[in-house]
Amino acid sequence: MMRGIKIFLILFLIYIAALLFKLPNSEVFLLYSLMGFILGAASIVYSYRDWSFTKQIIVHFALMLITILPLLLIWQVYFTGHTDFMKVFASFLKVGFIFIILTVILKKTKKI
Repeated sequence: MMRGIKIFLILFLIYIAALLFKLPNSEVFLLYSLMGFILGAASIVYSYRDWSFTKQIIVHFALMLITILPLLLIWQVYFTGHTDFMKVFASFLKVGFIFIILTVILKKTKKI
């Protein structure tokens, strides 16, 4: 389960350093470290060679939906004091679909 650990540790250490130096909004690095860990851990779905590429994309997207989206909502509430679920969800979908399209293009051109 080493996927995501390295990025988590790097960003978590940056978070600790930011706290020590009393930098504003240092909590952002904690959020980034959690997201990095989740993204790294969720990338394991692409190692299942017996799964179709479509199934890998769908499972990965579902994992992001139940892990990253709540973090984004928590972040929105923490930094602004309120949340607009539809705005955060729309941004999540937009970025997600851009990454899906890029992944499909790279897969078709054999870059990944």
